[in-house]
Amino acid sequence: MKPQMTQQIDTYFKWIAKLSYLNLLWLGFSVLGLLIGGFFPATAAMFNICRKWVVGQSTERLFNEFAYYFRKEFWKANFIGWIMVVLGVVLYLNYRVLEVSEGGYHLSVVFSFYVLLFLYTVVVVNIFAYLAFYESSLWMVLKNAMIIGLVHFPYTLAIFITLVGLVYVSLSLPAMILFFIGSLGALSTSWLFHTSIKKLEEKRAQSNTLDAQQN
Repeated sequence: MKPQMTQQIDTYFKWIAKLSYLNLLWLGFSVLGLLIGGFFPATAAMFNICRKWVVGQSTERLFNEFAYYFRKEFWKANFIGWIMVVLGVVLYLNYRVLEVSEGGYHLSVVFSFYVLLFLYTVVVVNIFAYLAFYESSLWMVLKNAMIIGLVHFPYTLAIFITLVGLVYVSLSLPAMILFFIGSLGALSTSWLFHTSIKKLEEKRAQSNTLDAQQN
């Protein structure tokens, strides 16, 4: 019993060390890129590391692997990230216009805005996980992140609640920002996203089996 408990405690502390180190790498590489050019590729690199952990692959040289993914995803991650920032700013400006109008717009306009805001949130929540799990063009990343997020919306909602919860806890415990907020958020997002796409693949395999039997 004691050796098993010791092993569990050892595993627990190893995960704490790995997550805190990954979070420090994320912050460090973000600062290295002066935030403007470093935040998005650092986030993409962090998600790639978490993807490997989720699927059971090892990361023995964490710094080297993080640096590799940072360079590999630098341009694509920045391009996608800044597109999402611009879209977010546009949505915010539209919200301000609607707020100032004080009901001056037709209900259909307001409804359309909130639909777009909802779809935008779905994409933002899933996009870096999708980028880590799949090699795709920019358009396919945006489209499929939204499709997967909508098809398995409960997982998207779980990711959203988890991320909001981490931010909330970090406001009370600032040390979370330094050691865990990014890595823990990326790991939980990657695990939920991986579970979601596994279900999609299982359904696809079952559908293909049924089609083969019918033919």
